[in-house]
Amino acid sequence: MLKRNYIYVLNHLKINIAQKNYYFDLKVVPNAKQMLQILYSLGIIRRFYRLHSTWYRVYPAWRSSTSAYKRIKVYSHTKNPLLIKLKALKILKHNVGGSNLVLNTTRGIITHQQALKLKLGGHLICIVF
Repeated sequence: MLKRNYIYVLNHLKINIAQKNYYFDLKVVPNAKQMLQILYSLGIIRRFYRLHSTWYRVYPAWRSSTSAYKRIKVYSHTKNPLLIKLKALKILKHNVGGSNLVLNTTRGIITHQQALKLKLGGHLICIVF
């Protein structure tokens, strides 16, 4: 399994949405399950449930003829991860508009709104436009 399992989830999501699959199965570990919960709360996936011990079935969200989001841009790298401090998050809050930043913090994987409430910074995983 990959070192950064949540990137595995994002890549599978992007590939299966591009192929317009109704659902897909993937192997999930605990921190990747947090990513699924974040994507569910953002409305990117309709639902997900466990098939077996570590296998989950994921249903992407769709609107009439387009997907529920315009784009997911992944910023997580194994070398030189992009660290966003609390001060930078406060500045970015005004510039992101309808986008959502997903961060890996000491409290797990959370959105930038939750990070601002908890007064935390973290490593940027992705931006959902």
